[in-house]
Amino acid sequence: MTTREDVIAAMQREASNFPIQSTVGDTMSQAMINFSTYKNQNPDVIYRILLSKHDEVMIEAPFEHVPKVCKEVFPWCMGEGAKIPGYDFYFPIGDLEIMQS
Repeated sequence: MTTREDVIAAMQREASNFPIQSTVGDTMSQAMINFSTYKNQNPDVIYRILLSKHDEVMIEAPFEHVPKVCKEVFPWCMGEGAKIPGYDFYFPIGDLEIMQS
């Protein structure tokens, strides 16, 4: 049986988590805009966004473009170009996984 205290505790956890999740969402929105902008400004780099989920992006690129996408596109689009709004801070890029299909 759920008590009033349990409900209040759950609401407090959700309220304290909201700013974090909201910031990640805003930052990912900026990153997705950056991927589009980068592609328009650099037509020599070929890639296609397949999926964006929470804090991940899946991109498809021809084999010869993979190094540039990993070393330039991702760090700028999801890192330096996606600073947290109101702060001069950005998330460092985590793990990049490369798969061949």
